[in-house]
Parts: sequence; structure tokens; C-alpha cells
Amino acid sequence: MNIRYLYILLMYLTSIGWIKPHQNNYSDIQNKNVPDKIIKKRNGESHRMDIVCLIYHRFGDNRYPSTNTNIQLFKNQLQYLKDNNFRVITFGKAVDMILDDKQNIDKTVAITIDDAFLSFKDNALPLLNQFGYKATVFVNTETIGDGDYMNWEDLKSLKMSGFEIGNHSHSHAYFMNHQEDKKDFFKNDIELSKKLLLDSLGEDPKIFTYPYGEYDEELMNMVISLGFKAAAAQNSGVLCESSNMFVIPRFPMNNQYGAMEMFREKVNMKALRIIDSKLPSTLYSKNPPLLKITIEKQNYDIAHIQGFTQGGDPILSISGDTTLTVNLSCNKRLSDRRVIYTITIPSKQNNQWYWYSHLWLNPSLKD
Repeated sequence: MNIRYLYILLMYLTSIGWIKPHQNNYSDIQNKNVPDKIIKKRNGESHRMDIVCLIYHRFGDNRYPSTNTNIQLFKNQLQYLKDNNFRVITFGKAVDMILDDKQNIDKTVAITIDDAFLSFKDNALPLLNQFGYKATVFVNTETIGDGDYMNWEDLKSLKMSGFEIGNHSHSHAYFMNHQEDKKDFFKNDIELSKKLLLDSLGEDPKIFTYPYGEYDEELMNMVISLGFKAAAAQNSGVLCESSNMFVIPRFPMNNQYGAMEMFREKVNMKALRIIDSKLPSTLYSKNPPLLKITIEKQNYDIAHIQGFTQGGDPILSISGDTTLTVNLSCNKRLSDRRVIYTITIPSKQNNQWYWYSHLWLNPSLKD
């Protein structure tokens, strides 16, 4: 993997604001997110499931370069997937395939689009139809029909033609800013979006994505209690059989960071599987926070493990024998609202790379 591209990707996440307190663990969440058949591996078999989820926003809209994808670039990406025999599916289908746990999954990509901008309908939809691919559009219901956004008739047409509509909240608010009334505010907002989607489209979507990719344990619990079966985050990574189904990673796309060399690397990426029963919260008290994960040795080329931390240089250490404990921190205090730590490891046998990233969030800082 080209380290320069990893660095560029991480800088991109900072520039668009996709990337802090208390070291809570997600033990309860993990048990709810990953059914027993995933944890225990049905019939004792260990199916390897790697699905790359991509997140787009705008297409052919040069007013917003940080979230825009050139139309020709998007066509080239779709052509690459077609030429290399990738299976292209919706986000909901990806979730169902993971939960079904019946087969090994490889060379599978889920395309997602957040916010339902008109540029998707005008510029990306014709290309997806040309290639015969379906995608998932996550909708924030408050803006439907306003300005640059698709209207209800557009969304109905998408749904009728086999595209998937997902829930992206009503207001697309910074829910983590509402610490005093966060739970009620979030619940009321999502219930309103669910009602509007049901009334207007005849369906209450069971997939969700967090506005700005911001979440904590409380919001995750609310998503579960509101009846969703899975939720997408905005930190990079690969969906696999051991993933937390309510923080599914997605690789962000735009002109620079979806350029073809980087695109090829991302869609061929594998998940770095974490075997911890308890993972850290997004929120932290110690600054800089420490990310500590446990992985199996497997066939990883540990000598070439890489750590990346936004806002400073990484401090990386490894210990263990049968299993490995990886510690990653930053050499300076974090000062951004959202910061992502990333760990990548190559395989010993070939040029395959494995990826894991973790979001740190400090709601006291403005975006």
C-alpha cells in the first residue's frame, strides 16, 4: 500500500470533518450488534466475509470539492468494478449477507450515497443504470424537496426501480451537541423521520447512518431500540463477520481521494479482525487517548504494521505471542472535534492489506 495515499486519505477525513470523554467499553452493545451465529460461527465454520462499503455525496458539483465526485471518475470506478467481476450491492443487502453467514464473501462492494442531493439523480443515477448497479441513498427528511435535494417523487421512483432508501435522521443535526437532552432530542428526531418515510414511501427503512458520522454508546443504544438492524458510520474500513453492525465503516469518495489508484486499493482492502470483547468508546477523557486492540497473528506481516493518527505523529507498540495487543496513540493532544486512528497490516503471502480505524470524538469542540 502506498503510504502517501493513506496520509492523503486521513487528511481528507480531517478536512471534511469526519473525524473524544471516557474509556467506556461496548460489551453490551457488541452482544446486541453481533448475533450469536456471527460470534460463534454457525456449525463451527469460520466464513470469511469482507464487504467494502463506499460513501458518496455529490456528483459533478464543483461547488463542493471536498464531497464531490467527477462524473467521468465515477464512470471509471464503475467500469473497474465491472471489468474485475465485483458484485455491487446495496447497504441493506450487505448487512443481510453478513448476518446470513452462509458463505465466504469476497470482491463485493456496497455503494451508499448520503443526503440525497439532486446531483445524484442527474449525474450518477444514469451511470448506475447503465452498469446495472443498485445503491443505497440515505435521506435526511427535513431537506427533501428543498434546493439541491431530491423530492419525494424522486425517492419513490428510486425505490420502485430497486434502489434502497435509508434513514439519515430528520434534521441532520449535531446530536452530540445536545448533551442535556440528547436522548430525547435524538429519539424524537428519528421517530419523525421514520414516520415521514413510512407515510411518503410506504416503508420504514431498517438501516441508518449517523449525521457527520458522530455517535456514542447512548446514540447507538437508541438506534437499536428504535428498531434498526444496522447503522453506518463514516470512518474507513471493511465490513466483516465480526463487525459491530451498528458502526459499519465506509470508505469516503471524492475526486482526489477516490482517484483510481486509491479506489483500487480500497475496494480490494480486507478487514483487520479485532478479537477484543470490549472496545473503547468514541469519547475520551485522557488526551491523547489510547487505542488498544487485540488481533490474532494469522498471516499478518507484523514487521510492516502501520499506525496513523490525525493531529500528530503515531506512537505504536505491539506485544503478545499467540494473540497480539496493538497500542496506538498520538504524540500530542488532540485538538479537533473528530479524529481517526487507523491501523493497517499487510499479509505475509501477498500484497493484501488489512484495515481498522477508530473514531475519537470531543463534542465540546465545534465543527
